[in-house]
Amino acid sequence: MDSEGTADISPSAGFGVTEATVTKRLYKGLIKFQEIQKNAVNEKERQNCCNKF
Repeated sequence: MDSEGTADISPSAGFGVTEATVTKRLYKGLIKFQEIQKNAVNEKERQNCCNKF
């Protein structure tokens, strides 16, 4: 916290990474998760509302 009472809570301050890095890793993780989920069960046997891209 600085002298004005402001705290920097950005990812770069807390973890040493930028917001762009966090976003990129989240996106890549979601793509991997979608691939795993898609390959885990036959499309006709799915009981959810997966979107096709």
